[in-house]
Amino acid sequence: MTLSGEAFAKALGERSAEVSPEAAARFGSEAFAAHPAIRRPDPVEFARAVAERLEHHPLSALTPADLFLAQGAVAGDPVALKAFSQLAHHRVPRVLASMRPSPALVEEVDERLQEKLIVCARGKKPKLSEYQGTGTLAAWVGVAAVRIAIELIRLKRYQNAVTLDEGSLDARLAGGDPEFDLLKSAHSRRFKEAFQAAFVKLPIEDRSLLRMHLKDGLSIDQLGVMFQIHRATAARRIGRAKEALLEGVRVVLSAKFRMSDDEIDSDLRKIEPNLDLSLSRLLLASDRRP
Repeated sequence: MTLSGEAFAKALGERSAEVSPEAAARFGSEAFAAHPAIRRPDPVEFARAVAERLEHHPLSALTPADLFLAQGAVAGDPVALKAFSQLAHHRVPRVLASMRPSPALVEEVDERLQEKLIVCARGKKPKLSEYQGTGTLAAWVGVAAVRIAIELIRLKRYQNAVTLDEGSLDARLAGGDPEFDLLKSAHSRRFKEAFQAAFVKLPIEDRSLLRMHLKDGLSIDQLGVMFQIHRATAARRIGRAKEALLEGVRVVLSAKFRMSDDEIDSDLRKIEPNLDLSLSRLLLASDRRP
């Protein structure tokens, strides 16, 4: 089948009536022109992948060239696999640079990253298939690389330490601080449940930013390099993500637990002085859940 924008537009039109044929044709043409040597996925297969993403994002939010490359690698196209491998190989040392890694760590992260994203268990899709195309593929790969590096550092070199010192957090919990008294109080269950419900509703990238900043302890500068954005932009996005998270918590506490605005305000004021530490504790508790 010819890899043309028109063929893609026709296939996408059969799955989504919300996208104009002209916009779909431009999207397909841009994707195929960026990687003319990639033969898979064909327009019908690519349209299927794009249609899945249109359930959550408008076509204008997707990056055609990067999404086509990722889908090509998922489909096993040899040209796409080579191009993706080169992208990952060049991206890993750059995003890890601020961590001052050893050459051995960079090499292992590179190997594990490509294995994790491309190799799949029987009956399952490669992890790379989860790339939504709403940001650059390089930034998405960078996030995955840093998480692998953090995991390796913890497992191999600092087995008794965590980037956010859980021991000091537990000491604070025992120390009578008001914001942590809240997490130990009768409100603990409902507050944590509200946090969980609000957190999962955040966009994937916002969840990644908060996890890496608050739980893994990455700096604004490190996050800027990872996501390929200016440090000021990273700081603003983290701020907005926190605001959205707290607003989500407020909504759940009000709607599900029938707490009054005064009760909610009182509880949130208790954690406000040390908001980052409070949220990091909740993230750590969240990750321990079975």
